[in-house]
Amino acid sequence: MSFTTWNNEYSVGIDEIDDQHKGLVDCIANLEKSIEGVDEKQRWTAIHYAIVQLSDYTRIHFSVEESLMRILGYPQRDAHVAQHKIFVSFLEHVQRKSITHDISEDEIVRYLREWLLTHILRDDKQYAVWFAKDNSGVMSGA
Repeated sequence: MSFTTWNNEYSVGIDEIDDQHKGLVDCIANLEKSIEGVDEKQRWTAIHYAIVQLSDYTRIHFSVEESLMRILGYPQRDAHVAQHKIFVSFLEHVQRKSITHDISEDEIVRYLREWLLTHILRDDKQYAVWFAKDNSGVMSGA
């Protein structure tokens, strides 16, 4: 399995958000690495832990994004928050299923990779452009 890695095309041009996105990519890579474990019992413990870590990190990251959107009056905030809720719901589902091993590792990784990278490239870049265009004084600290 090839591990998910950061690519500069994912950059939204906001350093703090890019750093957090790198952290999310690292969390997914850690999950992928845990799937490669040999011992079945230890592997699922590692998978579950990696999912919990990703879930916790995701909640923090989404809170930061949503706060920025609220503060800056981003007009697509509600739709963006709804996407976040879908992702968090999936993570909660996967976390429960990982305890009983009742989910495919491939299913987990495929969904997480696809959702996160698509979300960054499409939706997060959209708010970043809006932030830069309509709020350049606020974003630069001027």
